[in-house]
Amino acid sequence: MVTPQQSRVSKKDIESIYPLSPMQQGMLFHSLYNPESKTYLSQIQITLQGNLDINAFQQAWQKVVDRHSILRTCFAWKKTKQPLQVVRKNVTLPWFNQDWRSHSPAEQETKFQELLTSDREQYFELDKVPLIRCHLIQVEDQKYEFINTGHHILLDGWSTAILLKEVFEFYAGLINHRPINLPTPRPYQDYINWVQQQEQTQSERFWRQNLQGFTSPTPLVFDKWNLFNSVLTVKLIEKSYQYPIKTPYR
Repeated sequence: MVTPQQSRVSKKDIESIYPLSPMQQGMLFHSLYNPESKTYLSQIQITLQGNLDINAFQQAWQKVVDRHSILRTCFAWKKTKQPLQVVRKNVTLPWFNQDWRSHSPAEQETKFQELLTSDREQYFELDKVPLIRCHLIQVEDQKYEFINTGHHILLDGWSTAILLKEVFEFYAGLINHRPINLPTPRPYQDYINWVQQQEQTQSERFWRQNLQGFTSPTPLVFDKWNLFNSVLTVKLIEKSYQYPIKTPYR
């Protein structure tokens, strides 16, 4: 079991510091104003069926954390003129393994719903990293339930889809002993720099014109990807997606 990091931050472990996006500022304000609210918590549920390599799966998630600076980010607002996001160089993803195979399916379902609820009740301290955590529960010899809980201030829905795709690409590479060379990701700081250079009035006019007539949100769509012999079910909020998974290198 790996737990959240609560130690003091060393300057040597800081990769970068930069302002928040307007959306992040709003989320930070509302999260601090009403810390009991779960509005900005996101929870992903994945059902995995097959011969899962638990260590490789955990390593794949850690590789994604190492790869993306936003997943190593916390927030500073005390004694600063404006809120800032602080990127740490090294962050260990909190990971909790459990084995429920001795419980009946009914007991497992009860325990699982209790875990979903209790994990959402566990408040994220926004000035500490990381703002995500993972639970992996084995319910049968070849069936697992996985929960990833995080703060929405880090990721939106589209980014979550990319994150999951990379996790399973890294997993496939690890179990097949093949390197996975993904393109270097653009740091989130690049987006912040771009936002600060924009003319807000012109941007608002552009989107008002292009979104004129839209009355409902566009549903989130996940692409399918084939990675290893299993069936992957992803539940994000109230939506559910299922993918057949195949091993790519055998």
